[in-house]
Amino acid sequence: MKTEIIVQTYEAAPDMRITGSNIWTGKKAHFHVNGKNQGYKIYMTNTGKFISFYIKLKGINNYLINDAMNFDSSVYRLDNLVGWYFEKSL
Repeated sequence: MKTEIIVQTYEAAPDMRITGSNIWTGKKAHFHVNGKNQGYKIYMTNTGKFISFYIKLKGINNYLINDAMNFDSSVYRLDNLVGWYFEKSL
């Protein structure tokens, strides 16, 4: 099931060029759960060669996807705030 999200800035983020996992991005993913708006912190993993963004739902990492994402230097700041979604199995 595809769930579209709205990305919102809520605080300053660390320098996301550093490598590691569970690095917070200063953004939240907002979407409706049972008719109510929920906001979940967006985290990232940066291996130095590949970057992935995700939210944690019930302890499980749900990776965020953006079909129009251009992976250049702006990805380090998560500048592209539209077109994100995640797929959750039923």
